[in-house]
Amino acid sequence: MLKTDFDKPKKIIVSRPYNLDTKEIIDPITKYYNSAINKELALKQHEELISVLKDERIKVVEIENKYPYSVFTRDLGVLLNNNLFVVGNLRYSIRKRETEILKEKLKELKINYIEIKDFFFEGGNIIIYDKDLIFLGISERTDEKAINFFKQYAEVIPIKLPKEFIHLDLALNFASRDLAIGYIDFKFNDINYLKINMKYWYKMVPNFLVLKEYKIIAPEENRDFLRILEKEGVDIIYVPFSEIMKAGGAVRCATLPIERS
Repeated sequence: MLKTDFDKPKKIIVSRPYNLDTKEIIDPITKYYNSAINKELALKQHEELISVLKDERIKVVEIENKYPYSVFTRDLGVLLNNNLFVVGNLRYSIRKRETEILKEKLKELKINYIEIKDFFFEGGNIIIYDKDLIFLGISERTDEKAINFFKQYAEVIPIKLPKEFIHLDLALNFASRDLAIGYIDFKFNDINYLKINMKYWYKMVPNFLVLKEYKIIAPEENRDFLRILEKEGVDIIYVPFSEIMKAGGAVRCATLPIERS
């Protein structure tokens, strides 16, 4: 059976932020925060995320953390129609070697994958809405060439992102097939879309991990913004994530599902 972002993750790749730093700034959010990271606190917060994943009976697979942005495993791949795609061409040189660590782990686990090499693409720019429909963010991190590539596997709805957002999941996300939240103008079928004021773009409110429809894991720092989802019946598990967010990503960015129920 083909899986979507609303099917519960069974296995998730994470990487503890041992080497997290923002000395080389590569995105607008990191530039906005421009703040030193408390690494000890970042590790503690990441451990809380891992603990929640395990409590939800998700198998956590750790990969080595060697590089400044390695904690953001989502960018390294995507699970689509039972195919695991691994990104072979990340935009910035500071991140390019991260993929090799993921590939080594997948080989160790005997998990097959398809490597994307011919264009820039990062996993934060894809949302699998249905087994035959995906939303694809087009930004400096993902080329328009990705549209035709993914059309081999599903219908693609491309979304050109404002300059503030390098990934779609920083600008828009779904708590269920009929409920979405984001900063950008968006309309699709009869979806209840809750729009956030763009002046809070740096909070990355849509960057939560969906466990199943109407159940998500999100940063504690965004609780006030996410009350509107709670009013719609969404069950939210909050984890502190302030230090990791200074590097330009939140809970979804730090998790890469490689198997779903």
